[in-house]
Amino acid sequence: MNKYVLLLILAVLVSSISQIILKKSASKTYDSVLKEYLNVYVITGYVLMVISTVLVVLGLKGVPYKNEPIIESLGYLFVMILSNRLLGEKITKKKFLGNALILVGIAVYYMHIWDRFFSVQNCTDYLRSQMCNIS
Repeated sequence: MNKYVLLLILAVLVSSISQIILKKSASKTYDSVLKEYLNVYVITGYVLMVISTVLVVLGLKGVPYKNEPIIESLGYLFVMILSNRLLGEKITKKKFLGNALILVGIAVYYMHIWDRFFSVQNCTDYLRSQMCNIS
């Protein structure tokens, strides 16, 4: 696997951890508005978001831009697993099915099934063969 793809996956993981930390902060009550926005959880969460952004920039140096949203969709899976493990959130059937569909979509994209069956060349070849059969 390409080291740049690994950087992007790491960026998604760091971003997911950041989301969990920020959610943990949001679930607490604070004495003042200042403490609500300037506490260890919030600061750590935003520092991790900056680190994630830097990792994405570095990763995109070696990965085509069209691949980044596909890799980014792993965040849904990471957040579901981390929420379950760290926050005790239940993984419902809908969440599981939704994440399974995301993984299937990623697999289809990277296996080039779409390109193989629906490429422009295949379509033009098919149309050309149909036109020849009609006449």
